[in-house]
Amino acid sequence: MSRQATSTDSLSAISSQASQDGRSARLRKHGEAMAENKLTPPSGHNSWIEYAISTMETRDLYNAQFAADELPWGRVVTRDEMRNAATREYEELRNGRLTENNTRVEDRAKTNNHFSVEHLHVW
Repeated sequence: MSRQATSTDSLSAISSQASQDGRSARLRKHGEAMAENKLTPPSGHNSWIEYAISTMETRDLYNAQFAADELPWGRVVTRDEMRNAATREYEELRNGRLTENNTRVEDRAKTNNHFSVEHLHVW
């Protein structure tokens, strides 16, 4: 009886390992396919960033302004205003009008004594 139980246990272990190997292979294959193919954003959105902005959670930030000693923006800001601000910032980044540290290109040119080259043409 113990010999039969041992055989059954071994077969079960082999079967379990094969099943895990199959899952691992499928996950690896899926990961490789995802790396090769860019995951398209959800319908109705041009990019994942646009999707993230349109669905971003603002409830906690909205409620936190009432718990603060002082209103962070000097007034109550609505959740739509927060989303609109994120959308505007994304548009400025996308159009090259905002640098990686959130300074506007025009402002950076003024403060660093640089001149703007956006109107120069290369022939």
